[in-house]
This record gives sequence, C-alpha cells and structure tokens, in this order.
Amino acid sequence: MLRQFALALTLLVLPVPAFGFMDFTHIKPYEGPWGQKVTIYGKNFDAAKVKVYFNNRLVKPIKVTRRIITIEIPDGTPSGWIEVEQGSRRLRAPRRFIIKNRTVLKSIEPSAGPPQTWVTARGLFFEKTTRFYLGYMSLPVRYVNYREVKVFIPKGIRGGFLSHTSLGKKISTRVSFTIRPLPIFSGFSPLRAWVGDRVTLTGKSFCPGLTVALGPVPLPVERRGATTAVVRIPRGATTGTLHLRCFGRTFSATAPLTIRAPFGTISSVTPAATPPGRWVTLTGEGLTPRDRYWLGQVRITRVKYVSSSSVRVLIPKGARTDIFHHQSFGRIRPSSVVLVVDFPPVVTGFTPAAGWLGTEVTVTGRHFCPDARVKVGEREIPSVTVHSKARISFWLSGIHAGGAVSVTCRNWTATSKASFALTPPRVTITSVTHEAGPPGTEVTLR
Repeated sequence: MLRQFALALTLLVLPVPAFGFMDFTHIKPYEGPWGQKVTIYGKNFDAAKVKVYFNNRLVKPIKVTRRIITIEIPDGTPSGWIEVEQGSRRLRAPRRFIIKNRTVLKSIEPSAGPPQTWVTARGLFFEKTTRFYLGYMSLPVRYVNYREVKVFIPKGIRGGFLSHTSLGKKISTRVSFTIRPLPIFSGFSPLRAWVGDRVTLTGKSFCPGLTVALGPVPLPVERRGATTAVVRIPRGATTGTLHLRCFGRTFSATAPLTIRAPFGTISSVTPAATPPGRWVTLTGEGLTPRDRYWLGQVRITRVKYVSSSSVRVLIPKGARTDIFHHQSFGRIRPSSVVLVVDFPPVVTGFTPAAGWLGTEVTVTGRHFCPDARVKVGEREIPSVTVHSKARISFWLSGIHAGGAVSVTCRNWTATSKASFALTPPRVTITSVTHEAGPPGTEVTLR
C-alpha cells in the first residue's frame, strides 16, 4: 500500500511537457530529387526545440507547426533516413527517403561549331554515368559536377537535338547543336593603330561568340559578322599578334599589329614674329587637344585647339626668340619652327625735315631691327645704316619725290607722322664781275 502511494506521488511531481510528448508518424513523399520538399507528420512539435536530421546531417526546417514539419532535401546527399529529435526523444521515419534525381539538360555552350569541339552542357542532376547522344551517336563526356559536364562533338557527325540518359531511360531534349565550318582569319586593317582606334578583322565563317586578343590583352569587340569583326584598341595594348578565338579554338594573324602613337608635328607659325602677350597660329599634322607646347624653355599655358592641323597659342611674358617644343602622346620633341619674340618698330621723327639728293637723313625711334628697310614715300632707300635700336641713317639717292618715312622690320612697318620734303637747293648770287657791258660781254657770277 505504501509503495503504491509513493509511486503515485512520484508521478504527480514529474514535469509534464507543455506540448505533451512529441510523436513522429510518417513523411510524404518517400522519394524525390535534391531540393525536394518533404512534409513530416506527427504531433506536439515545438519549433524552439525540434531538430531534423537526414542521414545524421542536421537540416534546418522551412516550417514547423504542432503537427507538421517541412524540410528540403540537401544537394549532394544519398538516399537515407529522416529523423526528428525533441528533448530526449529521437524518432525515425518508417521508411528511408530514396534520392531520385531526374537529369535535366538546360543548355549547351556554344550551341554551334565545327566538329572535334568540346562544348559545355549545363542542367541539373548530372551523374558520372550520364550518357549523351547527338542523333544516334554516343558522345564522349567529362563529368564536372551535377550541374555541368563537358561533351565532345566528334568528326563526321551531323547537327541535331541532344539526348541523355536518366534513371535508366533515354531522354530527348530540345537542346540542339549546329555543325559549322571552322573560321578563316585572312587579315586585318589598318596595320598600325593607337589607343582608341578601330581595327577591322576580315575572313570567313566567324562565330557569333567571337573574341579577339592582342597578345595577352583582350580587345573589346564592337561589331561581329560572318566575315568581319571590328575591335577597339584599349589602353595597355602593345605591338603584338592578333588572336581570334572561335568555338574554343585560336586563330592567329600572320602579321603583327603595330601599336604606335600618331605623333603630331608643327611645321610653321603665323606671324613669324610677335611681342609677348599676342596669339600666334601653329600649323602642322596630327595635333590633338591634349598636346602641350613650349617656346624654348618657357611653357605655353594658353592654347586654343582649332583642328588636327591648327592651334592658336598665347606667347607668355618672359618668352624670347627660340624654337617651339611640342609634346604629343607623352613624347616631347623640338621642332624646326622659330618664333622671333620682339616688338614692332616705332618712328618718332627724322632730321632734317627736307633735303635733296645726297642729303644724310637720320631716323629716330624704338625697336629698330638690324635688317630694317627704309622708304621715303613709295621709294625704298637702297642702303641704310642701323646704328642702334633707336637710330638709323641713310643718304638720299634714287628718289624723285618726298613723303612719309617708314621703317619695316620683319612683318611690321612703322611710318612717321610727318613727311620728308624733297627740296632742290636755292641758288643765291652774291656778286658779278661786270655790272654793265655790251652784248657779248663775259661775266662771272658768284
């Protein structure tokens, strides 16, 4: 009697789970592929405590209620047992879950090409024993993983739809492979290019997925066609061999593509002389907005790009007569173009204001050059003497009229405000030897 009372008391003090004891009855379905959703049926499941295992591998439930648990079969697992653990209880499903992956072929790449080409087949649930067919011919296969395999297209085969084995059956697909001839890479133009230039490749049977490289550098393909492809030269490209790749094969050009900058040159300057602070025009070839210029060692900072053959530059203060230097595509080279930096002449006056042939005339002013030319009116004086930048002298000869005095230095001409008067000397009689006499008398005038 006492023993029965003690047992009853023990049962009363033992803790009872809030949900009651967990029970696991069955699952649905009992077979399927990886990723298959499986429903576990039972009662008193506690989402905070319940754990699910497949082949002793913990599986995170998708959904848990008091009566059902939903899980997903993990990829890469073999057939095995589903078990549920909650508290101290771990229960197993009445039957094993059987993995049945039905192979699915989704695509091949490339989908067209010549015979004796390896293509990549992609899909689901490929196995090492999966076989592939093109028509009735079995194809060599290299297993990569359950989502990808390599398939070889042998010589002497026709194109068509692929089929494969799955779960002991041969499955037809709508994935096809088209047999195409190998491309012929016959040439390219131009043979010399620079960064940003386009190069056209020519040949036959180019594939839609054509890629091009210059040595190890891939080139962006802007246009593709069956007989031509247009590529652009990127930064970092150097002289090398063009490689065209189609259907997993490489076809190389027979001549190298030369990568060389189209260095610009300057050939002339207008005007040929100028004071500082004036704009001049440089002409040449291959000029770009990024080119830079120097006059001697003085950098020219203000440049107006006009065209590939013309730019305007402002001659800075402090510049002196010198040759231009030109930077084109990072290379600095001296030119043969000389700019004379000087000031135009100024005529302030001349003396005497009038005279006759043989009279010495002195012209005063500023900025006279050593090879100055002088005119009186429209007639040029054949010989002048330049004493300094401020004084020139000459003897009157070879003129028939007066006029303004002008001094020409290089492309500048300065003209006096006043005009030189060409005046013959006045004759004055101061004495006569005989003040009177008959006709025929000889007299001397002084």
